[in-house]
Amino acid sequence: MAEVFTAAELRKQDRKLALSVYGKSLISLLLGLILFLSLGLISTVNQKQLGYRVYTEPNGASGVSRLFDSSYNRYDEYRLSEDGKTATLYKSYVYDTDRHDFVYSAELTEQTKTAAPVFDKEAADKKISDGDTSFSYSATYVEKTTLRTVMDILSQIFMLVLLFVLVYSVTWQQGDKDRNFEDFGRMQADQYRGLRVGLLASIPTGLMTLGLLFSRLTGLLPNFIFWYRLGMLQFAPINNALSAGTSWTCHVTWWILPVAVLCWATLPLIAHIGYRFGYKRYSIGEHFIYKNVNKK
Repeated sequence: MAEVFTAAELRKQDRKLALSVYGKSLISLLLGLILFLSLGLISTVNQKQLGYRVYTEPNGASGVSRLFDSSYNRYDEYRLSEDGKTATLYKSYVYDTDRHDFVYSAELTEQTKTAAPVFDKEAADKKISDGDTSFSYSATYVEKTTLRTVMDILSQIFMLVLLFVLVYSVTWQQGDKDRNFEDFGRMQADQYRGLRVGLLASIPTGLMTLGLLFSRLTGLLPNFIFWYRLGMLQFAPINNALSAGTSWTCHVTWWILPVAVLCWATLPLIAHIGYRFGYKRYSIGEHFIYKNVNKK
């Protein structure tokens, strides 16, 4: 008779399976990011230029601080005319160091209308080529909101499908093996093994979620949202929609907290479903194939 697995051996298997599940989640992340970036590029095709954003008054920010605060104290928004030949001042913004964001200034707008009512791109390009670092500018575009939203939704769906398929296959196979081990008396049934493995594999994302909750509720680690988005790239479309590109947690909507918990719970849930279906030897693919054959 085959030997029964000891508790220590089962725990070792759990850790090994958790690493495998985590590895599969990383593979799905890489594939999903490629898709996400590709669809994101599609949403920017043939965008109509709106104008220019001109940053001035450098504040000396450098290094890591540039990840969270602007390198300039103000910027002026210029809008293109219908013929696209002239860019006239629209609004001026000043950087608020308390809010860590640019805020509209009516007074500064009036001053700029007098001092620099029109943006001269050729002159700006010449200054930059001559090494002038006192300002910078970038083109602004009319965002295709509907198309961008559709692409983000498709991206998130495909990223979740990839995660489900890769993690489900691993845990399904383990559930099937464990059913055999149980039939031969090597282990007892453990219907929550897949969930436990999924929880182990989701420790990195769990730490990110706890960090976000701590940062948003206490105000400490004020720019943790930047690291949260970086550590939760599997849910980049959702996180981008809720955090609006900010690098400061205080600017993020409270809705991100329950959504973050749901995102973290995705991996354990998939692992649990895969394991249970494998243990019951229920194949989703075969179910649909036989169902279609019977209909015929």
